[in-house]
This record gives sequence, structure tokens and C-alpha cells, in this order.
Amino acid sequence: MAIEKRVDRTLVELVDAMPKPLPQSAVTVEDSLGVPLRVTSEDAYGAIYVSQPFITSDGYKVRKVELRTMPVIPSPKQKGVGAILIIDLDLETCVPEDTLKEKFGMTRLGDPVADDPGLSSWEAVVPWGTFGLSVRTLLGGKRCVDAVVIKNSTKAVR
Repeated sequence: MAIEKRVDRTLVELVDAMPKPLPQSAVTVEDSLGVPLRVTSEDAYGAIYVSQPFITSDGYKVRKVELRTMPVIPSPKQKGVGAILIIDLDLETCVPEDTLKEKFGMTRLGDPVADDPGLSSWEAVVPWGTFGLSVRTLLGGKRCVDAVVIKNSTKAVR
């Protein structure tokens, strides 16, 4: 299935446009992205919104953007997190990890993923939470960003 939706921003501009800390409003995130989000589930721990696939102006394919809003009271699922935004990238249009690591100051290696040795992460701790990259190592050793993850700390959410 071909992705038809295009946004008029590069991937870096898209990430830069995200309000930080993340708002609890999907509308604010939609306005920042230029892509509509639809609610897929809602429970006592908050709502989950997702976008349709799209392509950035620099040609990177985004499988979906997912926003998880949570009440200021920490949930048992995500202790200390107020909202999470995940930009899920298509590995077909490989975003080189150094492009985003350098731009956004990802200097701290995240915890290894025990059940997926091909996945690693980088993160930066910021005043409002954490900002991270999931990086996938493909056959042949090529490393591509799999996802950009922005998490609020509940201490930063007002």
C-alpha cells in the first residue's frame, strides 16, 4: 500500500515542532505535526491517538505517530510519565542514527532490549522528561532510527 499523505516539513523540523513538554491535547499535537490523529483507545490511564502513515518533505516514511496521554497521576503502566509521543519510522527509508543523535544531543545509551538484540536506544534527559531514539541494526550492520520517543515527566506536566 502506497503512502499518499505528505507533510511540508523535514523529519528534524517535525521533531522540533513538537511542544515540549507534550501537551495533554491531541489537537495541539495535530497542529504541530500537520497530521490528523484519531483516538484508538481510552481508559482510566488516558487515551491513545495515532496518525495515518505519511512522508516527510525530505523523503522519510513515517509509519505512524502515536500519542499516549495520561493523567498527571502516574499510572502503574508508566510510572512517572505524563504523556508519550512516538514517531514510528519505516526502515525502508533508513534515517541514519547520527543525523538525529547529534542534532538532539543524544549522548546517553539507553537500557538494552533483552528480547530484541537488534534494537538499542539513545536518550537525552531534559528538564521536562526524556527524549530518545530507538535504533535498529539491520543485516549487514546498517543502523537506522526505528522511532523517536518523547516522554514527559509528571513533575513537568501542569
